[in-house]
Amino acid sequence: MAEVQKLYLFDKARGKGYSYLLMEKVEEEALKSGFKQLYLETHQNLPVAILLYKKLGYTLLPAPLPGTQHSAMNHFFIKEL
Repeated sequence: MAEVQKLYLFDKARGKGYSYLLMEKVEEEALKSGFKQLYLETHQNLPVAILLYKKLGYTLLPAPLPGTQHSAMNHFFIKEL
């Protein structure tokens, strides 16, 4: 399992589909590297990010994976690759 740590775009790059392209590339490279799952954390104050991850097939977890929680995050997702 690999963890996606950050995905941020400059304001002028938003709304053009780049987030989808970047996440697809991350997933492709994770698979090439032998990972079978991706895990990530985000916050309720980032509804666009939550929507992105759901659209890409990430499953919302009820709690963080043991030993992975970053103190400021409160939404946890996983995806089988």
